[in-house]
Amino acid sequence: MFRRFPGTEFATHLASGSAEGWVELSWDDGPRETAIRRIGLEYHGEHPYRSDQSSTQDNLKGLTTFRRIGVAGQRAIDAWFREAHVDGFERFDPAGNRPARDRGYDMGRTLTRDECTRLRLPKEEARGRPTVGLAINWYHMQLDFTGHEPVFDDSEP
Repeated sequence: MFRRFPGTEFATHLASGSAEGWVELSWDDGPRETAIRRIGLEYHGEHPYRSDQSSTQDNLKGLTTFRRIGVAGQRAIDAWFREAHVDGFERFDPAGNRPARDRGYDMGRTLTRDECTRLRLPKEEARGRPTVGLAINWYHMQLDFTGHEPVFDDSEP
């Protein structure tokens, strides 16, 4: 991961038990989870690794991933809300400054149908009027932060 995505800081945790091992991987923004999972599948069950806690070699059986929203992600989300004229969610102003009292996002607030339309949420995501948190997670999952600017790509599930 480190060689394929330089500039992205990954936190890893190796775990094992019953001759099986798994890796827990987390990072801020960076590559999409689908890219990380594809790489993880290359090693699934084939390449043993040595856990710090065990003297036996275990085959990699699982990979858990957790991609956090970092500063670049928050800025992209702010711009998404701003461009859709959905107010009240900015954590950074257009100049990149964070307000003195950052209250974060109101993740539990339900978006109106009009807000879903302006945010261009796909019908399956907008069904049942989603919360701000669900919309933010969907949008962040579509972004790739490995280049100079975030790239939106919803071509993959």
